[in-house]
Amino acid sequence: MATDLQKQLQALEPNIAEALAVLDAALVAEPIIEDYQKIEAQVLNSPHLKELQADLKKAQRDIVIYQKLEKPKAAKQAAMKADTLKQSIERDPLTIAYRQSLYEADEILEHITGLFEAELQQMMAPKAQ
Repeated sequence: MATDLQKQLQALEPNIAEALAVLDAALVAEPIIEDYQKIEAQVLNSPHLKELQADLKKAQRDIVIYQKLEKPKAAKQAAMKADTLKQSIERDPLTIAYRQSLYEADEILEHITGLFEAELQQMMAPKAQ
């Protein structure tokens, strides 16, 4: 029986691949997804955000080092610096725009996933006789 299922899946693979290509093209053309991709590229290429992230990483490493060296005051100062840097990143307009666009893109994907799940459940549900 498993081989029958495997044969059925193999027969469906070209159709599935074609359907996924159509879905991918539709998603890429969706304005919300386009906006997300543009903002994501801006975030990834932002020298300001890269610098803040590098500084935050360093401050977080400093916290660990100072804790291992049993220097609580230095660890506390490093933690305060890390908190300040984290807040700077979170309050950056580009970060805010990115999170909003990510949320909107995720909503679209969640909706599509829900549609797929409902369709699969309907296909898999035993037919009422």
